Amino acid sequence: MTAAFALMDNCDLLDYSKLDVGQLEPAFKELFEHSGTVLEDLVRDHAASPAWDTFVLPIELLDQQLDDTFHALTPMASVSSEWAAAVDACDQLLQTWTRTKLGNKQLLDAYRRLETEATNADQRLILAQILRQFHPAGSALAPAELEQLQKTDAAISALEQQFLANLDTARGSWTCTLTERAALAGLPDAALDALADDGGHWQLDLRETTVTTILAYADDRALREKVYRAAASLASSLGDPGLDNAPVLQALLRLRQERAQLLGWDNAASMAAWVNHDDSVVEVEALLAQLVQRAQIKAKEELHLLAHLAREQGIDELGAWDLAYFAQQARRTDGTDAEQIMAAYFPLQETLRGIYQLLEREFGIRATSINVHSWDSKVQALHFYIDGEQLGYIYLDLFARPLKAPWPYFYPMRPRHVDNHTTLPVAMISCCLEPGDGQAEPMLTHEDLCKLLHEFGHALHQILAGNPHRRLNRVAIDALGVDGCEFVGKFFEQWCWSASTLQVLSRHVQTGQQASLQQVQNWLHSRSSWQAVSQAQQLRLSLFDFVAHCEVTAHRDLRQLAMTATRRTGLLTMHDEEAFIESFDYLVTGYEASYFGYKLAEAYALDAFEHYLTAPPGQQPPAQCVLEELLAQAGKRSLSASLQAYLGRPPSLNAYLRRYG
Repeated sequence: MTAAFALMDNCDLLDYSKLDVGQLEPAFKELFEHSGTVLEDLVRDHAASPAWDTFVLPIELLDQQLDDTFHALTPMASVSSEWAAAVDACDQLLQTWTRTKLGNKQLLDAYRRLETEATNADQRLILAQILRQFHPAGSALAPAELEQLQKTDAAISALEQQFLANLDTARGSWTCTLTERAALAGLPDAALDALADDGGHWQLDLRETTVTTILAYADDRALREKVYRAAASLASSLGDPGLDNAPVLQALLRLRQERAQLLGWDNAASMAAWVNHDDSVVEVEALLAQLVQRAQIKAKEELHLLAHLAREQGIDELGAWDLAYFAQQARRTDGTDAEQIMAAYFPLQETLRGIYQLLEREFGIRATSINVHSWDSKVQALHFYIDGEQLGYIYLDLFARPLKAPWPYFYPMRPRHVDNHTTLPVAMISCCLEPGDGQAEPMLTHEDLCKLLHEFGHALHQILAGNPHRRLNRVAIDALGVDGCEFVGKFFEQWCWSASTLQVLSRHVQTGQQASLQQVQNWLHSRSSWQAVSQAQQLRLSLFDFVAHCEVTAHRDLRQLAMTATRRTGLLTMHDEEAFIESFDYLVTGYEASYFGYKLAEAYALDAFEHYLTAPPGQQPPAQCVLEELLAQAGKRSLSASLQAYLGRPPSLNAYLRRYG
């Protein structure tokens, strides 16, 4: 790194306190220009007779310096709009670097020659990964076609940004002020406190947590309908026409199909499957059809039972805004709400300590807190070890801020790399918890726990990927595919469904006592019941995403396609009215034609976790097998190959089908 990007004395992490927003872009541009000069020299001097040590590794070092520097800077975008603009300028330079490399014909030819000559297995794999990047960039296209591809890529990027901007504006423009507490009858006290403002009123918005809470707990049916209709019409023709995402999505899908066909694929789904290392379109279609068929049966059964409950309370026709409410009513046993009983048992810091103890107990992974200068005073930094050996670092950025993304995510800041010395990996876990009032500590719900353990799984995958070369340790969709990335997160999420594990993690915020095993079991039973409609809604998204990218002309009638997905998954006719595709942000955040990978990852994770809990005595210790076969390999082999090695058989959907009926 240049002098502008100083490392701290006690570790090889960026010293954020020494960054200057005015110097950020100039310093990164200096690194960018230096890298460009070195690349030109390497191509001129070695492209005709390339060698691993004198050609590939020096170029990989340039990539490493630019990538590691930029990704370390990325969290600064959440500090202020000025920092966000500076980070974006650096991102533009990094994209220019990538385009320049992938447009260099001499570089491509040199890599191709090396691939045919390489005898080392890891070198062949790395060269194959490098060469895979060139085809989607148009390396095989004539100049006129390449120019068209570049215009199409730019238009796609602009539409994706417009989709997100429309959605963000539409969500932020809706509010509802309630002046009487009685209007929110049924809501838990914690939810009421979260919605209260300083003036003694209650402010509703369309954030996921608010909508979910109102639909599940509000006794006022009219309020539930109001919030539901607002959420179900976000960024659609039912609201501000200037924010309607339907024409944006229509244009986006058309351009994605044109891009795929320009590059030689039949459709955008086939291109996505290739880019993401996923199964073939035919295999995905078969798996999706199997799950959709079962989901339809279960959803119809559950809807019938919910309609019966509604009639018992005088509601003749079940509305979409009634489903979560009556499902929550049905979960209550003996008039008690297990969710509320457990609400005080998972204070944030105690829960984090419990997670660290879980990792050490199960896998021998030890976490120690370190003092660092980070981008925000509330960010924690952890140093991880196993058997005394350093694994890497994880930043915990857990609290909401105005410029932070309002959803939890993992960010791979730096992969492991070994050359003359070992570069330790770095990951960030970002959540959007609301800080407690005064000294009060945030309390975690079961959903919060699932999200936190899920992101911990991703971060641990990053620091446990154990290959010498950084390219094989990247935990990213373009390296592992959606299912390969999401599998480890889903695997670690399964601890949240283990009653004995959650009992150990639990600590009452006032008494410090653990919950009883029976309390936790009741809680998990409540959480796992009445899930068929929710599963059907997830599969509806998967089905729409897949068909929209598989059928070349699907963009011509997206509303009909959405209705077909709704009916195939067994949902209410009323669900036809939902403008769910206009707010389906996964369509524009790198998961297009691959959203089904989430469900596939969950199915495989359930299978693998069940195996972990039930492995016969005498086999390799399950924990060691998880580390070696499922995490350490990373990009060295496919998820299916890792599961075969771990399970001793191909993965199965049986555990998933048992979980969801």
